[in-house]
Amino acid sequence: MSNITIIGTIGRDAEIKQTRDGKNFLSFSVAQTIDYKTEETAWYDCTVWSEKMAQSLSDYVKKGWGVTVVGEMRGIYANQRSDGNISTNFKVNAQKVVVHRSPKSASQQPSLQGQWGSSSNNDPVPF
Repeated sequence: MSNITIIGTIGRDAEIKQTRDGKNFLSFSVAQTIDYKTEETAWYDCTVWSEKMAQSLSDYVKKGWGVTVVGEMRGIYANQRSDGNISTNFKVNAQKVVVHRSPKSASQQPSLQGQWGSSSNNDPVPF
């Protein structure tokens, strides 16, 4: 599969789920505006398979926050929306996630910058 870097906005809060084997993973979506004139948006369904990374990120990946995701493209699928149009979604296995900041202004809440991802020892390291 091919590598991908996504810079966008978190579309739904992260959710920790479990595989049938009982392994935890993190699931969230990212929206990326493709065309500002038509407001065309690409949607990415991101999965974090590292249990430590998933646990670290679960409290910080919130709807509306800016994010950069680096990972592996795992598939493409189409959905028919309620308005009858077809939307295309991309499945991504996230290897690195950088949360940029909350949508609230800096005066209301300090910005949070965190980075989790693969390092030489595969431990998630927040910065």
